[in-house]
Amino acid sequence: MHRGEGRALLGVCASLARELDVDPALVRVAFVLMFFASGGMSAGLYLLLWAFIPAKAYGRAPLQGPLDWVSKVANAPVDDDTPRWEKRV
Repeated sequence: MHRGEGRALLGVCASLARELDVDPALVRVAFVLMFFASGGMSAGLYLLLWAFIPAKAYGRAPLQGPLDWVSKVANAPVDDDTPRWEKRV
């Protein structure tokens, strides 16, 4: 699943529609209905989907870079002589 052509706002509804093989307008209407029915809570779901769905088929999701960095820092070997954090100016 990826975001791209046919996107109106962030491309989440278009990518879900492609994945489910339905009209993007139906998914957009469903999100609007969920937004009002949930008192705006579905906006959080929308943002989560945006954060984890890549913009291109073989691209990276918006949060992929920071998640890769955290994984690299967490899995880095600990040496007593090497500083764990680097300050960049």
